[in-house]
Amino acid sequence: MTVAVHATRDGLGIAAPRPLFAVRPRPPVRLDAYPYDVSPDGQRFVVNTLIEDTTPTTITVMLNWTDGLTKR
Repeated sequence: MTVAVHATRDGLGIAAPRPLFAVRPRPPVRLDAYPYDVSPDGQRFVVNTLIEDTTPTTITVMLNWTDGLTKR
């Protein structure tokens, strides 16, 4: 969540909270483990999320690739 804060002569003006970004974090495995972390400078987030796309990825395996190398 994020909240805009504005300084005024009378004090602080605080806007309504709003989501910073939308994620679907993985369910926690333990109560003392979090599915996210924040960088030390507070500028980046790492979130362990569920993957939506289940399209299989193609992997190409090359065997005996060293046979094509020439010696000098």
